Amino acid sequence: LAAREDLTPSVLATWARDSEEDVRIFAAGHAQTPVEALRALIQDPSARVRDTAAKNARMPTDIVRSLATSESGGMREALAQNPAISSVSLLLANDQDERVRQALARNTAAGPDALLLLAHDGSSNVRATAAHNPSMPSEALGRLVQDANRDVRSAVAWNPKTPVEIL
Repeated sequence: LAAREDLTPSVLATWARDSEEDVRIFAAGHAQTPVEALRALIQDPSARVRDTAAKNARMPTDIVRSLATSESGGMREALAQNPAISSVSLLLANDQDERVRQALARNTAAGPDALLLLAHDGSSNVRATAAHNPSMPSEALGRLVQDANRDVRSAVAWNPKTPVEIL
């Protein structure tokens, strides 16, 4: 179902109001779900539905900004996986919750400035995750290849975008 591109926005809007959680989760994650439905889904009683909606690239910018400062670390972690979060990626890169920063470090859409911040993160787990991100700027990879942590250095070596000359 998820691969079906022929689902109409009206069908998805109807599914967003379905009594079954799995149906609402599907609607929350679909690329064609109308913005109005996403606004409702982000307030769903189910955390699974809300988290899926937070990852949807069509989520309106005003909601994305609001979610970036949510008290829920889980919500911020889900948001960090959204492919359209450039407006809040620097905020999430400075999040106090390591899980949020690590989720952002996996996101290829995080943006170079956020990835550069994550390359200097105090957590070696975050640095290793960021080092593996193919969107990591090469100048940061050059620094990370010399990191004291072997997992970080290994992630740089496994990054397909790492220039051979810095290995």
